[in-house]
Order: sequence, then C-alpha cells, then structure tokens
Amino acid sequence: MDFLRFLIKETSKPLHKIVIMAAISGISNAALLAVINAATEAISEDKEQVTRFMFMFLITMALYMIAQKYTLRESTKTIESI
Repeated sequence: MDFLRFLIKETSKPLHKIVIMAAISGISNAALLAVINAATEAISEDKEQVTRFMFMFLITMALYMIAQKYTLRESTKTIESI
C-alpha cells in the first residue's frame, strides 16, 4: 500500500489508464481460455465451427496483446520517470 501511495504522489501521469488496460488484459486472457475451452467442446461435435472459433481466438489474442503491451510500456515509463 505504501508503494501505491508513493507512485500516486511522485508521478505526474494519470495511473487510471494503466489500471484500465491491465484489467482489459486480464479479462481478455480469461476470454482466451474460455474460447479455447468452448472450441474444444464444440469442434468435437461439429467440425464446421472451426473458422468461427479461430476468428474469436484471433480477435481475443489481438486485444490481449495490445492491452498487455500498453500496460507494460506505460508502467515502465512511469517507474523510470520517478
């Protein structure tokens, strides 16, 4: 808790964007697991759904990668500026 207070006090950048993007990254990571689990169950019954699940996987993976990259880049900049 002291570290968080220190960050808020010493940084000039708003931290809410980093927190929001970290939450989006976490949610999309969970969504990736859900898509993989749903795909394995559905594809075993119906092979025609492969393209739909592949599209869902690619969109979710792209969202995860963008959010994770932003979070890591901005948090590193924030810490280095202190």
